[in-house]
Amino acid sequence: MKKQFFAFLFFCFCLIPISLLGDNVAVFPIGASQRSEWTLAKDVDRVIDRDLHKITNATAVSFRDLLSTANRKVLSSCRADLTCQRDVSTKIGRQDIDFFLFSRMRFAKNRDVILQTYLFDRRYNRLETVTLEMDYNIFADEIAEKLIASWNRVLLKHAARTAAPSRDIFDDDFGRSERRRPEPPADRRRDDSYGRPAARSSEAIIVEGFKAYADGDIKRAKSHFEKAASRDVVAKKLLNAIDEIEKYMARANESVKAKRHEEAIPIIARAESLDNSIKDIGMKYRVYSQDSVERITYLEPTPKEIQIVDQIHKKYANKTQNARRERVSGIAAVDKWVNQRIREREDKLKQFDIDSKNAADQEKKEFAELRESIKTLKYEWDKEDSEIEQKVVALENKLTLLEQREKGVVKVSTEKEEKARKMELAAVNKKYKAFDFRCRWRAY
Repeated sequence: MKKQFFAFLFFCFCLIPISLLGDNVAVFPIGASQRSEWTLAKDVDRVIDRDLHKITNATAVSFRDLLSTANRKVLSSCRADLTCQRDVSTKIGRQDIDFFLFSRMRFAKNRDVILQTYLFDRRYNRLETVTLEMDYNIFADEIAEKLIASWNRVLLKHAARTAAPSRDIFDDDFGRSERRRPEPPADRRRDDSYGRPAARSSEAIIVEGFKAYADGDIKRAKSHFEKAASRDVVAKKLLNAIDEIEKYMARANESVKAKRHEEAIPIIARAESLDNSIKDIGMKYRVYSQDSVERITYLEPTPKEIQIVDQIHKKYANKTQNARRERVSGIAAVDKWVNQRIREREDKLKQFDIDSKNAADQEKKEFAELRESIKTLKYEWDKEDSEIEQKVVALENKLTLLEQREKGVVKVSTEKEEKARKMELAAVNKKYKAFDFRCRWRAY
């Protein structure tokens, strides 16, 4: 019986801490896709890490305490992809995480800040979705405060511990109470060391320095940056940039006074580049902004101003009408000149086509005449060649006959010719003798 009683007491003793322990919620960084959005999200994350104790109804645990270095690098590359963040959250080694808080930030077209936060349970069922819309001039501290307030509201619905219980009666062995300390009033801000007033944040000092720099008060801006330079690297960088700008401007003024303007131009360009870098950092701190639309407030005009504007409008309306007429007449003259040039060109092209056709016809005619003359000459040459060939053949026949006669082959066939030749020779001898007789008679 005693053993059963002590076992029952031990079981109740084990149940007491479990009933007193609340839910744990893992807070993941705010995702963003654009560079400006990501910069503001990192600023808000730093404020949330500082103010995790303000999350009630559950014990807030930062992702830095839950993930390894390698997993934190993977989480940093997720940016605005909440599915990627959820996959990384599955690598948490602890099993006592009951809720997950994922958030995403983006800028609207009017540059307002839109922040969406999601509450998941340990099985990754979406429990709540909260959308916050804030003005683009809001600071990171205010965004973090509103975001934590929205987390407290959704955790109040779903967490097992609806309120932080007072644990004065459950002091530990050393007699220390674990009651949650009350929040200090707004005019008495305290840092992590409770009881000691916290100094102004370096971000607020840098913001005041940016405002002074925008107003042209360089000394006051330097004083603000000097205050924050010992705690913030960005403030030190800004302070060095302002010192360099003052040096460059002093050198540029000396060059301008000495009328060495070409020497002053690159010095002023360096100062402008440093000024642009300061403005870029100011935009990251959301002190400066680039407005694409110029906002101008117009007053109602007086009757006299209306009369002056009407006169100006009439004057320039006449000038505009005259200019339009001149323009129309000028365009008409240009069109006329262009059309005339086009007609001349078309006429020249037509004449060129006619001349080309005539030249082609003349060339064909000359070619036909040349071909006909070549045919005639070839016919005459062939005819003369045939006559010459006939004469050659006749001469060859005579030569052949002579050769055969000498050989006695054609003696019968040449008797008549031989007889005629002898008769001709006798007649010649007779004529010679008669001529010789007359010559001799005359000589006597």
